[in-house]
Amino acid sequence: MMIEKVNKDLKVVLLAALVMLISACGGSGGGSDPVAIDSGSVSAPASDADSSPAGSGPPTTLLSGIAAIGAALDGATVEIIDASGNLVDIPDTLTGSDGAYQVTLPADVVLPVIVRITPLVGEPLLNVVPEPEAGTTEIVANVNPITNLVAETVLGDVDSTNASDIASSLATVDVTTLDATSDAIVEKVLGSSVSYDSFATDPDFIANDGTSSGSAADAILDTIAKNADDNGLSLNEQLTSFAAQDEPPKLLEDPVFQVILVSELIQGGTDSADLESGLAAIGAIDAAVEGEADIFRTIIETVPVIIESTVSSAAGLAENSELLDIAVDAAVDLVANTVEQKTDQFFADTDDLVELLASPSFQATAVDVVTVTVLPILITFVDDVDIADIQSGLESVVDNITDEAASVTSSFEYTGSSTDVSDLVAGFVEEQIAPATTLDRDALLGIQDGTTALSEVVTLVGDVTQVQEDIQDFSQANPDLVDGSIVDLIEEVPASNWDQASWDLFNWT
Repeated sequence: MMIEKVNKDLKVVLLAALVMLISACGGSGGGSDPVAIDSGSVSAPASDADSSPAGSGPPTTLLSGIAAIGAALDGATVEIIDASGNLVDIPDTLTGSDGAYQVTLPADVVLPVIVRITPLVGEPLLNVVPEPEAGTTEIVANVNPITNLVAETVLGDVDSTNASDIASSLATVDVTTLDATSDAIVEKVLGSSVSYDSFATDPDFIANDGTSSGSAADAILDTIAKNADDNGLSLNEQLTSFAAQDEPPKLLEDPVFQVILVSELIQGGTDSADLESGLAAIGAIDAAVEGEADIFRTIIETVPVIIESTVSSAAGLAENSELLDIAVDAAVDLVANTVEQKTDQFFADTDDLVELLASPSFQATAVDVVTVTVLPILITFVDDVDIADIQSGLESVVDNITDEAASVTSSFEYTGSSTDVSDLVAGFVEEQIAPATTLDRDALLGIQDGTTALSEVVTLVGDVTQVQEDIQDFSQANPDLVDGSIVDLIEEVPASNWDQASWDLFNWT
């Protein structure tokens, strides 16, 4: 019995010692390096993150957001610059694959501050973060070319790589009017009712990272980036150019921009049923007005149909996403180019464009032109394992085909009941514009390095009058492609009298 008692007492003593040892280890400030934890898999409740122990001083501020240039910025350096020009003392921080970042600002940091995101390639992007409402401990600060445009505008001519220069300019910014100034800049460039907050502070902003679709605001950036690329500019340079124009571009009110934007959303993974609501949520599309033609909503209905039909026609490219994307882009570009030429050459108004886009004849024409001219070129390279080597050459050829084809498609009038001219237009483009011989890698490489002129591959169609005369000749030679009533009309109109009035009648039965 005595031995049992001693053993029990010994166990109690040892257990107490063990508890004290564990407590001492847990309270130590030193020791080994902390274990990295994937923040995507573990998250603290907001109440725990926001609370501060008694006597610990004012709470810190959690600053987070998405860095993007349309595509998510992966591995970009995150820095915070205070009003004194100092880099705020935060742990080294890089953006994730989705462009996300998160930093905790020390309690003694006074806002406004600048968030500076430096990508692996390219100039830094900025966001001016004003002081939030009292009691706010979490701030969303997305960083992208729109926030950078606003930052550059309010800060003036500043070197974004120089923290002192940024701080000096920040001291002159009237933060009380920053919201109004930011909205005015965005309204000038984008128009509609879209606000700066949709790009800067919206927690629902999502960048396209290749695995998930981006939000509507991100798709706007992607669409502007395409425009910039066509003009040989960076996205930042393009936005700066737009903002400097005397006559604001108001891109979201431009039907051509709207066509490309809807295509970006669809190809990015947005369901067609969600297009209008997603755009309306950020003010990119205004409320419908009963009795008025609505070009944007017509585009939202038409572009998905054309993309779906093109994908269906391009079944032979189903296993090659790069080539399939070129085919879809070709159909969308033909639509956009036709809208542009209808507006510039034939002074089409909103009602005209709505009729054009809603016309089954036009929708079929856009798909048929791509099917008979672009798809045969792309299918030639469907088994090529090095598409990247010739992709820009392919895109240049296809772009030129759709540019020239738009001169043909825009020459017709389209309504809900107009004669179907899809076979006529597709046949004409195939014979008169598209490459007459099969393209090979050498030809495409020559186009890429400038040793082969595109005009040697794609035939230019000339001005509107020449197009009209050529279509007249083609129609007479191919009566099986058009409605008999059109052939009769063509035969009654000599080439010398092929004026605009008779051309307007050309498409009516």
